[in-house]
Amino acid sequence: MATAVQNRKRKYRVTFERIGRDYGLSGYGIATDFECEPIGDLLAEAIYRWIRKRGGIASRELEVYVNLEKMTGQLVVGGFQSAGNFTLREEK
Repeated sequence: MATAVQNRKRKYRVTFERIGRDYGLSGYGIATDFECEPIGDLLAEAIYRWIRKRGGIASRELEVYVNLEKMTGQLVVGGFQSAGNFTLREEK
């Protein structure tokens, strides 16, 4: 069973164009890698945990949206206000 899940995992390179209203995490162009199944919600959760661990967003109401078809994503606080965006690239 574990082998089947491992075979489905993909590695994604996430490059943030902005994190936070004041570029809370060292500004523009931060890139990091995530490995998970190719499911938008799983990748969004991994990105959420990464940002929370580093304290890049002050608001407690952070949502992460991932669009795997367009290979983009957005950070939203308070239900409507943009707190950043990012692009995705699948790594081989």
